[in-house]
Parts: sequence; structure tokens; C-alpha cells
Amino acid sequence: MAMALKKKSEDIASGEPFMAFAADSESASVLEKVATATNYSVDRIFSGGIPQAITVLKDIDTPKILVIDLDGSDNPEEALGDLADVCDPGTKVITFGSVNDVGFYRHLIDLGVVDYIVKPLAADTLIATLEKLTKPVGPVPVESDRAKLHVVVGTRGGVGASTVAMNLAWYFAEEQGEKCVLMDLDPFFGTSALQLDLEPGHGMRDALETPDRMDELFLARSLTQVSEKLSLLCSEEGLSRPMSLDEVGIFKALDLLGDAVEEVVVDLPRSLVPASQSLLSGADVITLVSDLTLAGLRDALRIKAALKEWGATGEVKVILNRVGFSKTGELPLQTFEKNLGHPVAGQIPYDPDQFCRCLEEGKTILSAGNGKMKKAVELAAKHICGSEEDTKKGIFSKFLKKKGK
Repeated sequence: MAMALKKKSEDIASGEPFMAFAADSESASVLEKVATATNYSVDRIFSGGIPQAITVLKDIDTPKILVIDLDGSDNPEEALGDLADVCDPGTKVITFGSVNDVGFYRHLIDLGVVDYIVKPLAADTLIATLEKLTKPVGPVPVESDRAKLHVVVGTRGGVGASTVAMNLAWYFAEEQGEKCVLMDLDPFFGTSALQLDLEPGHGMRDALETPDRMDELFLARSLTQVSEKLSLLCSEEGLSRPMSLDEVGIFKALDLLGDAVEEVVVDLPRSLVPASQSLLSGADVITLVSDLTLAGLRDALRIKAALKEWGATGEVKVILNRVGFSKTGELPLQTFEKNLGHPVAGQIPYDPDQFCRCLEEGKTILSAGNGKMKKAVELAAKHICGSEEDTKKGIFSKFLKKKGK
């Protein structure tokens, strides 16, 4: 598939609409099928990976869409920087390769790559990505703040982290009027849909296990609508069907949400904390829900230490729940805060009658509760929302590298 190319004098609009580079024959064969199916010329498919792409593109106007095989390069991230130097502004770059790592995927997206597909390259996946790029669009909108990412984790089982996450999401949507998605990442024992008396969704497994096949439409169909501004991404999987929650799938879902929502609340089971380093490191706010027990304090400190080790930059807040459940087994608040190293962000009293009434009615504490429990939950939500000025872009920040910059 060799082809001699000469520098064109026309502007970028006259450049090739599509070019692709494949480092192996199997990928090249898939690219030919894709080109045929999408009415692009198969003559614009070249042998070789990113080094060959740089050699070819430095002497021509960059195509509107560029598909690059990252295999064959010793340092693909550095090579992408070199590729950016020969690309014109507006070029959409789709990459694929053998590396299956969430950190690598995130870095490529941060560089401005449209998508990264893990080999073996699937024709339908690439076609779906190309179709999204070629849809007619209106004027380019002004860049806006991306969704703020909140991760809620319980330090112990049964401390009510899911209840806090649900009410926080409800507060964003119904009190602040912001579009919010609650992601319940416990596909087997999650209670988000149960708390609201809703049928759980049925697409979370496919969405998170096969991120390369996920698109906006598929993700939208996987959401359970709670209200005009609040949606759930949850599931209730059979216990006989093991499910692996890959961080790549979670990040792909977050990216697809894009500007469609303003807040994302992730209810993260504590058993997944060790495997969720990238998610926690990229969160804007991490809320640890604990009780006043010694075990709760110990595990809050352990999680905080891990977050520091992983380089997490989000604000860490601690909410005490079920306060008063066992007077004899609880630490004094002053002792808890002294060992924690900072004041807690809220204290929610133990009120089983109020909680059960809300559960029976399929409502959140903030929508159906009253008295001290509701006031405490509302105060905690306000604190988590951040009275402090938010100076961070969050996990959705993207820095596009373009020629001439």
C-alpha cells in the first residue's frame, strides 16, 4: 500500500479526508474493511505505525481524520508528541494498539486523542467512532467546565456510604438544579435502585466490560432515569456470573458523559479501593463515610494514607454516619477528630425508623425525611458540595496538542 505523496499548496480544507497507518497485516485488513464501509479510499491506508506516519505527514497537509497504530514505537507517548508537531489544527486522531492500561488510555485522551482502541482492532468499533466524528455539528461551543467527580467510599461495611452517595446526588440534582449521574459500582449488592424503588438498569455490564464498544447512545440506554436531572448507572447481576469492573470502562463512561452532566457521584465499594487508584486519584472530592468506631477510624486513616501514596489531589472529607448507634462502642468525637487530623465534614444521627420509612416510600432522606436526620444529611451535602471555591478542572480536563503550539 505504498504511495508517493507531494506537499500540497492548498489549505487544510483540501487535505485528505482520511488516512490510516497499520503496523501489522491483520489490522491493515480491518482498516480496509472500515474504509470500504465508510466510503474512504483504501489507497490512504499505509503500512507502518506511528514512525511511518510522522515521515509521511511532515511533507503533506494533514488529513481531517487520522487513524494510527501505536505498535512498533518504543515510546508511543513521546512519538505522539512528535506527531503533533506535523499535524495541522483540527485533525482528529484515533489510535489503537496492544497496551491495555487505564493510565495509558487516560494519558492519550489528555493529549487530545479522540479514542484509543485495544487490539485486536474491531471494524464495528472503529466505524462507530468514525461516524461520531463525521456527524453534522453546529458552531463549536465555548469550552465549559467539565463535570465534577465525587467518589464516596465507606470505611467499613454497613456504615451507610450508599445512602450518603444517593442523597448527595439527589442534592445536586434537586436542590442545586444540576444534572447529575450516580454510578453504583457494586453490580451484585448495590442498593441505589432499591432505595428509590426502581428497576436497576440492564446495560452496565456490557458498558463497563467492553468499553471499546460503548458510545453515547448505548450509555444513555443503560441509565435509569430518576428525575429530569438525576440518573442512575447501576445493575443487579446474578451471583453466578462474575463481573470484572475495568477502570478503562469507567473512564470511558465518564468521558462520554462529557458536558451532558455537571456532577458525577460514584458509589465505590471499599473492596474495589485497591483496584481504583486512577479513579480515586482523578476525583475532585473523595468522601469517606465512617462510624465512630475504632475500626472505622483505622480504615479511614488507611484509605487517606493510600490516597496520599497514589498522588490523589482531590479534597478528602469524612462524614460520620449512624452516630449514636452504640454509645458504649463509639469513640468520643474529639478523640476521633484528633486522630483523624482534621474535623469531620458532617455527623448523621442514627434513626432507623426514619431510614426505614424513606426506604418503604422509595425516597431519599432529603426528599421524605424530617427532623435532625434530614438536617444533618443536608448539612453534610452542603459541605461536600464545597463552600470553598473550586479551582480545579477535574478528571475531564483535556489539553489538545496542535501544530504550532
